[in-house]
Formats: sequence, structure tokens, C-alpha cells
Amino acid sequence: MGLRSVSLKNFTLIVFAMLPLSTMVNAKLRTTAAIDTSYNNNSVQGDDFGERDSSSLVIQPRVGLILETQKLQAFLNVNHRYIEDSSSIETNEGIGRNNKSSLTNYSYKVEVVAVPDILNLSARGNQSYRDVDITNALISNEDFSNSQLAKTKTDALGFDLTLDQSNFMGLQVNGDSTSVTSDESFFLENGLDSQNDSLNAYFYSGPNLKSISWNVNGNYNKTQGRASNDIESRMVNGNLYIGLFSNFRLVGTANSESNIITSTSESEGQEELKYDSYGAGLSWFRSAEQFIDVTYNISSRQDQERDKFLGTRFIWRFSPRTRISGEYGRRFYGESGQFAISYNMRKLRLDASYTEALTTFSRLVAGETINGIFVCPIGATSIIECYLPDSINYELQPGEQFTNLSLNLAELSEESTLRKSFQTSVGYDFRKFSVALTAQSSDFEYVQTSRKQNDFNTFLSLNLEVSKKSSVNWTNAYGKSTRNISDETQSIDDRTLSSTLTYKHTLNRHAKVFLSYQITDKDSPIENRDFTSRRLTLRYSFTFL
Repeated sequence: MGLRSVSLKNFTLIVFAMLPLSTMVNAKLRTTAAIDTSYNNNSVQGDDFGERDSSSLVIQPRVGLILETQKLQAFLNVNHRYIEDSSSIETNEGIGRNNKSSLTNYSYKVEVVAVPDILNLSARGNQSYRDVDITNALISNEDFSNSQLAKTKTDALGFDLTLDQSNFMGLQVNGDSTSVTSDESFFLENGLDSQNDSLNAYFYSGPNLKSISWNVNGNYNKTQGRASNDIESRMVNGNLYIGLFSNFRLVGTANSESNIITSTSESEGQEELKYDSYGAGLSWFRSAEQFIDVTYNISSRQDQERDKFLGTRFIWRFSPRTRISGEYGRRFYGESGQFAISYNMRKLRLDASYTEALTTFSRLVAGETINGIFVCPIGATSIIECYLPDSINYELQPGEQFTNLSLNLAELSEESTLRKSFQTSVGYDFRKFSVALTAQSSDFEYVQTSRKQNDFNTFLSLNLEVSKKSSVNWTNAYGKSTRNISDETQSIDDRTLSSTLTYKHTLNRHAKVFLSYQITDKDSPIENRDFTSRRLTLRYSFTFL
């Protein structure tokens, strides 16, 4: 399975190649088109470089479409930025510059029902711009400092197979092949060019088996890159249940994991991170959405002695709107766990999760899904454009996407890393007042260079509807990045604090105007990175469809 490139220009070909003409009879097409024009004035003051003033004119057309038929669903969102900026840098020589640039973001997805209830095929992809230096994640954007952004492109083909026609057993298999490319960065001189292939299988017993049941889950993932250390991962987990009395069951469990890292350097060779465990215990089971497993386990990790530990796994759905899940055990690096909770009411939404994985930037991007509790227009530059939908089953309109408003803080490199990440989003909407709070903390341990890094960012947004046509938004963001540069005793801390006040006025059903003022302060021990910036933006947005 391999894919090198599926570009935007092939989007239309993919749709019609995968779509029988008979399904076009009852096709439903929804479209939107808009254009934003904004003027930005920016002033930056730093102790090391003095004062720098700049201004920019940004024109941003946006197009979105959604196509739905009986056997196909497809969407395409494109937004393009034309930027003309000028700056004056006050130095001893006195230097000024004028720049023109163009940036295009897009995302697409096509899902085709090849065999109803059995086989679905899909194609998806996107192009976006990410910070080369993640410590500038709250500062750099496409209107200013876009030279600090690297274009990243992802294209994927996938399938989803479900064989669940029997009451005794079922099988679900899905896989995809993803190509990830990027511009050059500090860590990748020639940019990113990697291939990620994954396959997941889930084999389980059917509802007619009452006294005995089982499930086996297997995952395979292989990542190969031009300038990276290749990584091949395999994980298998199996559980066997035997009914005892009432809701109690005897459970036996087994896990096997292998991660093979092959270095591009002949001197480093190949490294395998392997871990196996097995155990037994009790399970309290009401349904697949309400159970708790507790097991006593014995594990082995390569040449080390066997280890004994207690493990648990649970899912508990309190209601259709509230669900928690989690598990605790051990892997090749020691104690391991994951947790997720979701709470969805009409006025209050909560989503929180904790995950751990041995991964790379390519794997994170390849598995990146657009989800969250907030709805934002594609290419939105301000949180004031996002909102909490009035229904938990909200159907996206053309040009919209779900988001949790947090940042992907992965370093743009291909080094294998152990990533532990916590993320939460809370949204509250009551009449004319709404609150959005997000927070994300990620720990990275890089396998080859033994570097460690912690990144934290949080957003707090308060929105007040002043009248039927006007609203005011106040957004505060804080980010901190801690990196070990040589050993655990030496580290660098970068801190960023940003506050933005935005006024929005709706002129009519097609036109809106935004006026915002932002102040940002960055504290860094590195030369030329300690500064304060002030930014004033006036934007006019017009929607055609």
C-alpha cells in the first residue's frame, strides 16, 4: 500500500472516478463564497532590535462546497490570501522593505459507499501553514510573519470494511496510506517527505454469545521518510470474557507491542522497543458502553526482569450526552494510561482527553481529524467568528469546520518521539453571553537525541452580544515552551501572553466589519526573541452565497 501524491487538482477526478453516475440523480450541492479584506498595522518593540513598524493589506477569497448523494459525501474548502505588506525597521542604517506574498489553504474529503453497510472508500487531504518554531505558535500567522511558516501538505486514500452480518462474530478493518510533505524548517533542511501506511483490525464476538465473549484489536503503522528515521509499529491486544454470575465476568487479557526504529545513519543502526504482558481479573459488565475491567498482569520488556502490576479499563456512558472512558497499564516506557470525557448539553459542552503514543510529526498529521465542540469558518483569523452550535447534532455548512481552538504543537521534524498530551475544551452559551476555554499540555521525549520538551497553551474567550447586530469579544492566550538543550539541568523557557479585543458589527445578511486590537508580550532568554507587539486590524467580510 503506497501513495506518493494526490493533489488538489485531482479532487474532481477522484469524485467522479469513485462515483457511479446513477448516484448523481438525487445529488444535493451546497456552496458558499466570501471575500475578506483587511488592513493591519503592527508595531514591535524589543530591547535587542529597537522598534519595528509594519502594515499589511490582506485580500482573502473563500469558497466552500458540500456534495451529498445516496452513496457519496464530499466537501471542499479553499481560502487564498494575497498579502502586501511594508515595514520600517529603525536601526543605525535605517532599513525598510516591501513584500508581496500569496498563501493558499485547502481541505477536501470524499467518502463513497462502495458496498452498503460493508465497504466505504475515502480520499482526503489538506494544505496548511505551520510554525517552523513552535514557540511562536501564538505569534506567527499568515498575515504577519508568514516567512516563519512552513507549508505542509497531506493527502490520503483509505478504506473501511465492516463484516457484521452474523450474531456470533464480527470484523472491522480500516486502513489508509498518507503522504506528508512540507517546506524546509530548522530541523529539516530539505523539508518533509514521508509516507505513512496504517492498518487497524478489530475482531469481536457477537451478541448471541452470552457466557463467553472475546475481542482482539490489532494496529500496524509504518512511517518512511526521505530525511527521517523510519519507524514500524505493531500493537495487538486481546481480551477473553467468561460469565460468572449476575453482571460479573472472568477476564483474561494479553498485549504485545513492538516498535522498530531504523536510523538513516549506518552508525546508529536499528533499535527495537518491545513489550509483552498478560493477566487475568474480574469484569463488571452491563453493556459495551458500561463496563469496568480490573486485571493482575505480568509483563516482560526485552532483557529486563518480569514486572507485575494492576491494570484497568473502563467505559461508562451515563446518558446519550455524557461518556467517560480510560485505561491504565504499562508499556515499554513504564506506566501508561489514557482518558477521555465528553459532556454535551445545549448550552454547555465539555471535551477532555489524555493520550500517550510513540509517534512522529508525520503520524500526528496523518491521523489528524477535524473535530471539537466549536464551529469556525475555514480560514478564520479570530475566535469571534467561532461559535457553540445550538444542537449537539449540528450539521456543518459549506465552509465550516469543527475545532477545539487548540494548537498542534508538534515539532516539524521526523524524529521519533514519545508524546504525552492532555487537552480540554469547555464552551458555555447563555443568551447574549458565551465563554470558550481551551487548554493543552504536551510532553515530548525525543528518542534519538534524548531531548525533552514541554509545551502548554491556553485560550480564554469571552463574547458579549451588545445588540442584534453588534458583539464584543475579549480573548486571552498564554503559551509556555520548556526545552532541555543538553541535559536535564539546562533548559530554555519561552513564555508568550496575548490579549485581543474585537468589535464585530453586522451591516446586513451579507456583510460584516471587524475592528480588533491585540497586544502580545514574549519573554525569552534567547537574543532577539524578547519583545512586545501591538496590532490594530480592520476587516470587512462579504458573503456572496
